[in-house]
Amino acid sequence: MSERKPVVPVTGASRFVGRHVAPALAREGWSVGRAVRSPVGIDDEVVIESIGPDTDWQPALEGVDAVVHFAARVHHKHDEHAVQLYRNVNIAGTLQLARCAAAAGERQFVFLSTVLGHGRSNEGRPPFSEDDILTPRGLYGMSKAAAEAGLRTLARDCDMNISVIRPPLVYGAGAKAISHCSRVQ
Repeated sequence: MSERKPVVPVTGASRFVGRHVAPALAREGWSVGRAVRSPVGIDDEVVIESIGPDTDWQPALEGVDAVVHFAARVHHKHDEHAVQLYRNVNIAGTLQLARCAAAAGERQFVFLSTVLGHGRSNEGRPPFSEDDILTPRGLYGMSKAAAEAGLRTLARDCDMNISVIRPPLVYGAGAKAISHCSRVQ
């Protein structure tokens, strides 16, 4: 008798962080559905062409046990005037996915946010903590902090656990944020 593997869709599974986490989840015994914008030819892909307030998440949420949301508008040069794009993808798109997951009866939602919700630095202050009042800067940090606030409100109204991860800069080959950093001499 075979035991059913738990199922999890990972949004942004073909992008910078997701392309590493999706295989790690599979190695840990999860059946991973890769929610991608453009198919790359990997098994278990679900194409979600765009993320926004009206995205139909039903194809990615059938029979799942948890949701991992990594997809976001992140670190694009000359985006200082793209406020609506960041709002649509990072805030409204995240909340649409979370509402759809809650309506589908999902019990766990994992959201990849950013340490930028705390601001640019904690210099002269104690280390950041989950109890800090967020003081985000920049479009990306502000949009992620707003999505977190919306998720907190949603969590009060539904029976779904929401976990927020706020990593610092994730460094590696292909990281878009690298081009925005000064070269260390």
